[in-house]
Amino acid sequence: MENEKQLDPEILAEKKQQEREANMARFSKQKQTIDYQHADFEQKFGNDHYSVHYNKQPLSLGFRTDFYDELKPSVEIIDEDIRYDRDVKVEISQERHVYLDIYRPLNQLNNLPVIVAYTPYGKRHWHGSSVTPGLHQALGVPRGTISKMAAFEGPDPSFWCRQGYCVINVDAPGVGHSTGTNSFMTSQGGRDGAEIIDWIGSQNFSNGNVGLAGNSGLAMVQWMIAAAKPKHLVCIAPWEGTNDLYRESLCVGGIPGPAFGDMIFHDFRGPGWQEDPGYMLKEFPLMNSYWNDKRLAVENIRIPVYATAGYSHFHLHGAITGFERLKTRKKWLRLHRDFEWPDFNRSENQIDLLKFFDRYLRNIHNGWEMTPRIRLEVMDAYEYDYQTNRPEDDFPLARTKYTKYFLNAADRSLNSKAITETKTVKYDSQKEDISFNYTFVNDTELTGHFKLHLWLVLKLMMLMFLY
Repeated sequence: MENEKQLDPEILAEKKQQEREANMARFSKQKQTIDYQHADFEQKFGNDHYSVHYNKQPLSLGFRTDFYDELKPSVEIIDEDIRYDRDVKVEISQERHVYLDIYRPLNQLNNLPVIVAYTPYGKRHWHGSSVTPGLHQALGVPRGTISKMAAFEGPDPSFWCRQGYCVINVDAPGVGHSTGTNSFMTSQGGRDGAEIIDWIGSQNFSNGNVGLAGNSGLAMVQWMIAAAKPKHLVCIAPWEGTNDLYRESLCVGGIPGPAFGDMIFHDFRGPGWQEDPGYMLKEFPLMNSYWNDKRLAVENIRIPVYATAGYSHFHLHGAITGFERLKTRKKWLRLHRDFEWPDFNRSENQIDLLKFFDRYLRNIHNGWEMTPRIRLEVMDAYEYDYQTNRPEDDFPLARTKYTKYFLNAADRSLNSKAITETKTVKYDSQKEDISFNYTFVNDTELTGHFKLHLWLVLKLMMLMFLY
């Protein structure tokens, strides 16, 4: 058997990565057989009452136990210049408590601007690895880019503390060792987060100004908490964040597709009950007041917002609709083609975000307001970008020329003029697909929203699903 000590470091790293991937595949199969505890609780949404299904997913079920370390309140100094307060207990309403990890620059421990990563995944579950022995990985981010202090999808204290910030990773209620119910993507979850934000903003280590940062799941919770309007929350930076769980995640395009959501929700671990939206989707497949509570009240947000939307991710829809629904005038959107995790961790983007937080959490007049309201990338073929960070005033672009094209069933093309002759295209949806083609003679930019009107006839069947 080959001695691992004699292997080239890159070969050894690749071997360990393959082992992790194998472990992940085994867990994916095992996860289907986990015997969760189940319960249904009567809850009111609007004027309606629903029996809501929950799972109990304690640490003892495995997988996340590698990341949820033992409860160990302590203080240590990291890299000689960062103070780390581990597992700080905070009492909140309804006889619950949550745990925080607090990172501060050693040369200034009080009166600091605070950036919060509010997480349902576990505040220490990642440890900065680019590949973890479980689901969550920072794909596209080289090893060593992120420190072991960072929560998954959250800001890295190694960078932010050295810019004069306090970074706090929060285990949401019901997660890790925090007690209560994990109310992810609900109005109650927003109120829970707001209560914690206001506790943070009132402490001596804070200057009273708190911001939220993070991407994907940690962007979604920013919409949720900001909609509850905590008084100490000054600004947010939701990068790639869905804000409507029904329309933008579980039923994109109106078709039930809960697989990804099930994977995420069934991986939350803690002493509390974890809601099961995939189960609820089977019970209530159509929009109602239960699902409306998971359409976060983004229009309530009045504070400055720096949002991003990546073209390559399902968060694209929610990031744009969230930006459009915002009522604040101080909002900025950057659209890009990169994947979410590399974009969040690129040095130039961290510096850009630093300028935003410096302006609103430290009140430094640094010209941030001159940042274009919209910055977007225009993609060309392959990996080529025609334009990067092109400044715009609005999105969709005010100068957009909306053009109608008509489907021509005769030759499966798109025509600029209406088709007068009736034709039919038939195909077996189980084995085939169809496409309609159009050749652009001139250079044409497609930026903004697209609409499609279809008239279809269903024969021999009684049900049709359209994406």
